[in-house]
Amino acid sequence: MSGSLFSPLVERAMRIAARAHRHHHRKGSDLPYITHPAQAAMILLRAGIDDDEILAAALLHDVVEDTEHTLEMLAADFPPKVVQLVAAMTERKHDHDGRRRSWQERKDEHLQHIAAEPWEARAIVLADKLQA
Repeated sequence: MSGSLFSPLVERAMRIAARAHRHHHRKGSDLPYITHPAQAAMILLRAGIDDDEILAAALLHDVVEDTEHTLEMLAADFPPKVVQLVAAMTERKHDHDGRRRSWQERKDEHLQHIAAEPWEARAIVLADKLQA
């Protein structure tokens, strides 16, 4: 045993997410933002989902939406399934002209989009929403 609790894939996802969100905090608190995706991954683990690609996607689920990271950057470091799950989780915050879209518009589109995605993406959404 390597002494690590998680696979190299999950550890890489944690490092990238932590680095990408290093200047972010949870809304209304001084907690580092990385606690949010880490909690999502832990909720999945507690539910019996221990697939490394799903856990990696849970850790990365806000990276493209909220940081300068792109799906192309993730594709250089992660298998296609991880990138596809992150893409499924990523809301489009701006319209085609660069204007910020309303919260309602984004959420409506995301609900329609996620309904057609694989169960793994929906599981990550649920873990994301179970947090306070």
